[in-house]
Amino acid sequence: MEDIEPTNNLAEQIIRTLAIWRKTSFGTQSQKGTTYMEWIMTTVATCKLQDRSILKYLTDAVNCLVLKIDPPSLLPEIKKLDAAIPLAA
Repeated sequence: MEDIEPTNNLAEQIIRTLAIWRKTSFGTQSQKGTTYMEWIMTTVATCKLQDRSILKYLTDAVNCLVLKIDPPSLLPEIKKLDAAIPLAA
């Protein structure tokens, strides 16, 4: 399988950014701080991978919290299959 990379370089690059932040900032001082950083760094990394605006996503999430409705999903949108493609033969 020539088209598959032997390493998971993308995941390593994402983790490296987070690990460098943790080492240079000395981490957090509480469990709440650690949980917050896990959530925000996951959100930022996911938005970057999906080429989504981080500010727009966070603004929408806060608005949903204020309005007491479900927050926007971080899952990528799945494009619908073209109707011309048969699903089963």
